[in-house]
Amino acid sequence: MTTIAFSGDFMAADSKQTDTWGLISCCSDKIAAYPHVLIGGAGEAAQLRKWRRDLKFDWRFEDFRDFGYPTYKKDEDDPSILLVDRKSRAIWAHSQGIFLPQERPFHAIGSGRDFALAAMACGKSAYDAVQIAIQFDNGSGGVIQVVQA
Repeated sequence: MTTIAFSGDFMAADSKQTDTWGLISCCSDKIAAYPHVLIGGAGEAAQLRKWRRDLKFDWRFEDFRDFGYPTYKKDEDDPSILLVDRKSRAIWAHSQGIFLPQERPFHAIGSGRDFALAAMACGKSAYDAVQIAIQFDNGSGGVIQVVQA
């Protein structure tokens, strides 16, 4: 459970992490910055870290997009992932193992997604959207991390 949002030139994420037993901790690696892409990941943290180990630092955006999420299993490993092309600001979101383009210039994932989307639709920044989601989503919280595209 988390909130990750992208709008304009920034991706923002909360830092709250909850384990299987409901224990709360802090997580600072929900956003990964590569030379050509920003990645925001919500879901099973260990599985997302394992997937990121298979990525190459110098890949172009298309390489990340085409690689997809090869270990996708709906019942075991179904993450929410945002890919943002740092050059064009194109947004792609993970769905069932592949990435699909998003039409609007902003997007959000995680349990606070709906709050963040509503905030950005009203003109708020990604940071503000995550801040608003934290107020209303009990799965989001902590310090907000921001990375520029």
